Amino acid sequence: MEKVLIVEDDLAFAEDLRQSIIKIGYNVTSIEETGAGALKSVEENKPDLILMDIILKGEMTGIEAAHHIHNHFNIPHIFISAYCDNDRLEAAGKSGSDGYLVKPINDNTLKAALKTTLYKHNMEQQLREKDKFIHNVFESIDDGLVIIDREYRIIAANRIFCEQHGMSPDNIKGQYCFSVTHHCDTPCFESGEDCAVKKTFDTEQPHTAIHRHFDTNGKPIYVALRASPMKDNNGHFNAVIETSLNITENRKLQAQLQQAQKMETVGQLAGGIAHDFNNIMAAIINWGFLLMKNAESEKQRQGIQHILESADRAAQLTAGLLAYSRKQMINPSTIRLNNIITKVVQLVHSIIPENIATSIILTEKDTTVWVDSIQIEQALLNLITNARDSMPHGGTLKISTEIYEIGRDFIKSHGYGEPGMYAMVSVADDGSGIDEESQQKIFEPFYTTKEVGKGTGLGLSIIYGIMKQNNGYVNVHSKPEMGSEFKLYFPLAAAKINKETKTASSAITSGTETILYAEDNQLARESTTAILESLGYIIIEAADGEEALIQFSKHQDKIQLLLLDQLMPKKNGREVYEEAKKIIPDIKALFLSGYSQDILHTLEPLVKGINYLSKPASPDELAMKIRGILDENSKVHHK
Repeated sequence: MEKVLIVEDDLAFAEDLRQSIIKIGYNVTSIEETGAGALKSVEENKPDLILMDIILKGEMTGIEAAHHIHNHFNIPHIFISAYCDNDRLEAAGKSGSDGYLVKPINDNTLKAALKTTLYKHNMEQQLREKDKFIHNVFESIDDGLVIIDREYRIIAANRIFCEQHGMSPDNIKGQYCFSVTHHCDTPCFESGEDCAVKKTFDTEQPHTAIHRHFDTNGKPIYVALRASPMKDNNGHFNAVIETSLNITENRKLQAQLQQAQKMETVGQLAGGIAHDFNNIMAAIINWGFLLMKNAESEKQRQGIQHILESADRAAQLTAGLLAYSRKQMINPSTIRLNNIITKVVQLVHSIIPENIATSIILTEKDTTVWVDSIQIEQALLNLITNARDSMPHGGTLKISTEIYEIGRDFIKSHGYGEPGMYAMVSVADDGSGIDEESQQKIFEPFYTTKEVGKGTGLGLSIIYGIMKQNNGYVNVHSKPEMGSEFKLYFPLAAAKINKETKTASSAITSGTETILYAEDNQLARESTTAILESLGYIIIEAADGEEALIQFSKHQDKIQLLLLDQLMPKKNGREVYEEAKKIIPDIKALFLSGYSQDILHTLEPLVKGINYLSKPASPDELAMKIRGILDENSKVHHK
């Protein structure tokens, strides 16, 4: 229900007017005797309409108050007075008055005035909003937008189109479109160009074309045009609306996209290889572990140790493949940053040419952080590779760590950061460097300073995302021909590693419980079963998901844990787990996979804290994980 403000210093008349307004069907916000009171009431109550006496108490007249309201508020007002001369009528009109009522006012006249004024105001408001909406749409389109009449003159152009051609909207209106876009004196179609605008005028149908326009400096701009017919309110077709998409950078972007697609394809291949390779490595590591336990001589132990070391290096290679393909599950843990760097340096040793000297300086202070080590390895691998590429003729690669305190000065200088102690790793080179303009863009996707075909522009943007995910920061300092230094900052987490290390060292890794183990790879299944049985566990094997459920139904009263490969024929690990939970709701499970993306997509909907191990897990790691789950389950049941 609309609200009306009455501004009248004759309170008896004002009260009669209030009752009439209520009887008609409107609300009255208040009655004010002065112009100042009217302004205050408008601020506080936001009325829909104002009835204002021309002559009021105080220093401010009704006309003056109405003029102020008209300039600052979009509220209609009607003047009321017992008489009015021509001067006052003229002044009232200048104040934006929507009407005039002469006292006394009968209810029918009042009702008609209120209804008409509010209706007129609402219509005007809708028209204003419509015009504003159309203007905003016209200006918010990211492409150039121009309206052209049948004489090929520009009727209107949006901001983007004007900026493309270095002209203001006022100067561009009335110009021939071909003189603005092609810098010529005759229409472009006369020179044989495929003109979308002309085709649309000829056929009254939309048309597209690729044109070469020019900017203010005469530099070519390649644009994709779409011309569409535009009719007036009477349905007459007298203009064409044309959008122009700047595709000058399109060829470069297409090359980057093709390279990115190649990278994704290689990543999928790498992930698939890693999945099968991890099963093979799991078998080698498990059998090697068992052989080591039963070795009869030092010579045998040394030979088996060499096998296990080689298997571990192969497992690291697989982890590198997964990091490259970004298939790894985000799995943060407490780890010393120095240990990650040592591992990465070993991995990249073969790709650093002999003409590049390597300097590694690691702080002796505790660099324990809470991160996903695979992700950090990926970030460091990318930085080291970039540093190598920036020194084609040789140079020095420096990798160092230190403990760094982020404080007010750092935050003020960089515009980001949380105060605290951080483990910082620096990757520096004395290569080609990066100019200041490029430094503002290097963390953007698809931006690269490398030659076409030698970089996707994704690496540094991935590093930026990795640092965000791990609550860290990355920055760069570089100058052309003077090298670059990237610094990664990770929050210290010393307290966590102390606690976890203590827990791990005191873990009991053997047991007598019954475990249902489902794994379709025979080599991995047989070797893992042998390991667990050597630790005292009773193992019930299954070669696929359906067999696992059959075995679970037979032995459900004995089974304390499900050990499930995530990818199996017939039913995957998650499906087995969900079916088993219908029988025993609190059954515990440990999932294994050599290809972590399937875990990410298929286990994510499950409860948080799902138990998961990446293949190949070492026998000790697997045993401790199993023991921890069983012991935790035992504590829950004893409460």
